[in-house]
Amino acid sequence: MIGYAIPLMLLSAAVSVGAATPQDRLASERADLAKRLDGLTPGKSRTCVPLTGIQEVKFYDGKGLFVQSRSRMWTNDARGGCRVSNDDMIVARLTTGQYCSGDIIETRSRSTNMFTGSCALGDFVPYSRP
Repeated sequence: MIGYAIPLMLLSAAVSVGAATPQDRLASERADLAKRLDGLTPGKSRTCVPLTGIQEVKFYDGKGLFVQSRSRMWTNDARGGCRVSNDDMIVARLTTGQYCSGDIIETRSRSTNMFTGSCALGDFVPYSRP
């Protein structure tokens, strides 16, 4: 199996004095995902998307966002609840030149390279400008 490390864009959330609650963080992630998909129309789901052309991979409360461009993105409901912290990077174990449903992705700490979690990808839903 071939593994690919995928750089993550880190979530940036404005947090007032004190620590954000898990509910605040979840609401912020959902709002950020909705903003990213605003103006895009969902299409018919697919089991695979090409690895080439994906510029960013980010997870919001277990939902993956695979960004090809501002006008073309894919969402993925990963099974196993991928949790990605600010220090994590994604390592995908792909056997082809595509991300496919059932492929396993792992999260690893950037600072220690320690395993922090894993999940299986689901189907991909394309979002694009009409």
